[in-house]
Amino acid sequence: MGGSTIGTDITASSSIPGAPPAPTSTTICTEALTRFLNGGSPDAEDITRAINYGLEKVKRDIMSIGKTWRPLIKVCTGSTAAGSAQYANPADFQEGYSVGLTIGSEVVPLKKMPFKIYDMYQHPGIPGMPTRWTTIPDSGNGFLGLYPTPDAVYSYRQRYYADLMEIDLTDQLYSTILRRWAGVLEQGVYVWALDYNDDDRYAAEDGKYQNMLISLMSYDLDGIDHEKLSKAVSGGGQ
Repeated sequence: MGGSTIGTDITASSSIPGAPPAPTSTTICTEALTRFLNGGSPDAEDITRAINYGLEKVKRDIMSIGKTWRPLIKVCTGSTAAGSAQYANPADFQEGYSVGLTIGSEVVPLKKMPFKIYDMYQHPGIPGMPTRWTTIPDSGNGFLGLYPTPDAVYSYRQRYYADLMEIDLTDQLYSTILRRWAGVLEQGVYVWALDYNDDDRYAAEDGKYQNMLISLMSYDLDGIDHEKLSKAVSGGGQ
């Protein structure tokens, strides 16, 4: 447990008979601070500070590594309007994964197209059933762009990578992430506490934390070059 745990659960699922309760932000931060205090009991104020600052820092660390975390894939549905090619992305949208039109009982996948190509072809033309999609960037969450412009009402299903910093804390997905990534989250909060208090254990424990983040990447990050990662870990890469 603790620093030796690599990336995944430190607490079993509560759905298993006799298993401990699923981890929460409070239990993860309490465990991290208990380690920091060498077995002592943290007070409520310190736990709240760890949740608001320590745990949030770990989330930022994870999202700074990459945007395409497989456990953060979510699904939303919507409907098009005739003549409208752009639709707001969800509030926790990070990056698009796939889009399909729901035709009867089937979902017909659309092909992804680069935004530059989509932007080039956005001019008055013949509307029709969308066959391609893209993400239209802006200062916020961006928009889902469909091509050609829908000529009727179509139901669509959008899969996307959510932003860990923005997902609803009451969402079942957040509970799943806390369980799946409990080890690295707890170690990250522990390292935050060591750094915050200028503790001599920081350097060694931060090294463990960085290795756990690398392990997390190898398990759960889409698009990672495993050969380069392996060389980097072994010291043989750039």
